[in-house]
Amino acid sequence: MFIIAIETLAVHLLIGQWSNKAAWILSFVSLYTCLQIWALIKSMDRRPSFIDYENRLLTLRYGFFNVTVIPFKKLQSIQADKRTLPNDKSIIQFSPLGIIDTHNLVLSLHENHIIDGVYGFTKEYKKLAIFIDEKERFIKEIQSIIKNKRQNDK
Repeated sequence: MFIIAIETLAVHLLIGQWSNKAAWILSFVSLYTCLQIWALIKSMDRRPSFIDYENRLLTLRYGFFNVTVIPFKKLQSIQADKRTLPNDKSIIQFSPLGIIDTHNLVLSLHENHIIDGVYGFTKEYKKLAIFIDEKERFIKEIQSIIKNKRQNDK
């Protein structure tokens, strides 16, 4: 955020030599971006992802930007994976920051599902690249859910 503030000042001074109005518009956009980043950072720990065993749902959240609620019956597999995502969009990055952010897991589903994003935007996915802090524990939980689902289907 400090870098954005410094950059805003420098751009404002440079653009201000050409057009005062354009300089103020760009400054406002930069400050709004700074506010969005601050809000995202603050929302990350207040909107955690969780596994709802009672309703058989996996709720994944990325702050206030993205949320997806996956029924257990749609889960196919989970794997630890940090590789660069393919360009063909067969695996969708859950983070709205795209390539700026990292992932450590890829979650595969039996059928397409939807990410609900900020401002009403949606994305469809069948494979989702996510970052989870307690990766090993999360993998064990999801594998257990998938295993139990398969046993219940028999």
